[in-house]
Amino acid sequence: MMLFRDIDFGPDDAKGDTRLSEYFVRIPEYEKVRTGAAWLVVGRKGTGKTAICEMIHDECTNSPEAFSVVLSFKNAPTSDLFASSDRTFRAPNEYVSIWRFLITLESCKLLLQDESVDSAARDELEAFLRLNFGQVDVACLDAVSMLRERSWKVGFTPPVEGAPGAELTHNTGTATHQQIHYGRAAATLLQRLSELRSENRFYLLFDELDEDYRKEPAYFHLLISLLKACYGVRQELRGRISILPIVVLREDIYSQLDDGDLNKLDDVTVRLKWSSSRTDDRQLSLRRMVNERIRSDRDSVQSDAWLDVVQESDWRSADGGWAYVTALTMDRPRDIVKLLKCCQEYEPGQTLTKSGINQAVAGYSAWLYREIANEIFRELPEYRLALGVVGRVANRAFGLETWLREFTKEEELASKYRPDQVLETLFDFSVVGIAARGRNLFKYKTDQLIFDKGASFCVHPGLKRHLAIHPST
Repeated sequence: MMLFRDIDFGPDDAKGDTRLSEYFVRIPEYEKVRTGAAWLVVGRKGTGKTAICEMIHDECTNSPEAFSVVLSFKNAPTSDLFASSDRTFRAPNEYVSIWRFLITLESCKLLLQDESVDSAARDELEAFLRLNFGQVDVACLDAVSMLRERSWKVGFTPPVEGAPGAELTHNTGTATHQQIHYGRAAATLLQRLSELRSENRFYLLFDELDEDYRKEPAYFHLLISLLKACYGVRQELRGRISILPIVVLREDIYSQLDDGDLNKLDDVTVRLKWSSSRTDDRQLSLRRMVNERIRSDRDSVQSDAWLDVVQESDWRSADGGWAYVTALTMDRPRDIVKLLKCCQEYEPGQTLTKSGINQAVAGYSAWLYREIANEIFRELPEYRLALGVVGRVANRAFGLETWLREFTKEEELASKYRPDQVLETLFDFSVVGIAARGRNLFKYKTDQLIFDKGASFCVHPGLKRHLAIHPST
């Protein structure tokens, strides 16, 4: 029989996961995005946003009726994007034009793969790409850099009639093409795309938008403009060709986008909030997600595969092991998968025991610290000092007075921030929660939970081991 350490729980990150389709949980939120009913996916780091993109992309790869591209902004030359602002629009809409152009550019590339589209139309799209970028498969951010070098203009052959501000340019041969601003080019391309006929779907998956996250107005304007561009393109093409831009965005970043027009996106937004309750029959169930991972790699006798691989008899209650494990997480798929993988190092037997879990906690706690640090460092660059203060008060519930006493020992923090300001930031990321009537409350479980300076605070159980061992981290 298979040992617990031999179970393949999959990689920490869904990106590039070749086995994702074997254990992906087809939650209703996924179906809404796949069918086009929703297109904005919001969730904390590790809640499955990238998994949705990867799964859609995987299904398109194996379908003749769907085409997709994943647009990652990792290591992207965003300086060119910031330089592309269209001064005819006021903030925060100054980047709508460039996003509309990039959406149409990527749509053109996808349509070239669809043989059901009229060949003459595909020839025209290919000619446009080669004329302006020298190749068909130009990366969208490389295209932005090229546009910047050309004073933000693109060429059309044949010329677009009535385009304001157009310039005619002669090639070395007899052909003439027209140079127009990329914003007007986007409108022209969208009009042409709307006239094409195809029953297929074309997905543009915008992921890793947080890679260049910065607390600056231009960054937030860039994201607001992207959302408005996606909304506008979908509205313009509704009932015509199915070009489906999809955006996935971290919850803490989305909450900072300040624009009244975003309210109209509520109906097309899905929020990934998982439940750790053992008896919760919702689709967004961590127990169900873990069971799918176990079943994909190991034959299970019981419908609840968890009971086949975890020795729950070590605990007093029926769900003691599950309750203990999930309490160490922030109810995110990545957290619990990582914890189980940490346990594999210490569990030699066929089923996971209480001893194996307890031995794994220190390593998992160090990983969770790094995971939270990756989320919080843009909000609080001095997060190491702040978490060091948390470590010094981690062993018991504490009030604002205790926090203030330890906080003032960190002169660098105290010279830049108010004590309650830092504590509230840590509260927002669920590093600390509120100790109330024998139970601990954290914001990741209750969105409506409000920071209260007069409350007693507690440290998240998953972080406590690492912070208590390394209080100066």
